[in-house]
Amino acid sequence: MQIVQTGIGSIGNIEKVLNNYDVSRILLVTGRKSFDSSGAKAALGASLRDYKVTHFDDFDINPKLNDAKKGAELAIKNAIELVICVGGGSVIDMAKLIKALYANISKADSLAKGLTDIIDPSIPIIAIPTTAGSGSESTHFAVVYIG
Repeated sequence: MQIVQTGIGSIGNIEKVLNNYDVSRILLVTGRKSFDSSGAKAALGASLRDYKVTHFDDFDINPKLNDAKKGAELAIKNAIELVICVGGGSVIDMAKLIKALYANISKADSLAKGLTDIIDPSIPIIAIPTTAGSGSESTHFAVVYIG
């Protein structure tokens, strides 16, 4: 299922979007500072109150494989059922990488190099971009750096 909400204030529709999914455990992937400074934290706070939210922001821009592994391990430990990412390209890429590694973490290196097929864990991602860009964030591709 693909749902697209656009326009000023569309983040206020997050509760309606979340009602389309039968989940209780969410992984929230954000930038360290941008989540708060963009106003997204304040805008999402009340909408996420009824969920068990695990927050992951322990990574740098230009996603590194080791950081993606940390995120996937956190997601697995908390048995997350849905990912919400709020931020720019690096944040959205990190969310995609965490999903890709969720059911494949033992094969992380070969997955990143394209040597192994990804097993889809069927975890939805809700992406809330905080920047205007080329739209590459909406593709299934993600950038990851090794080393």
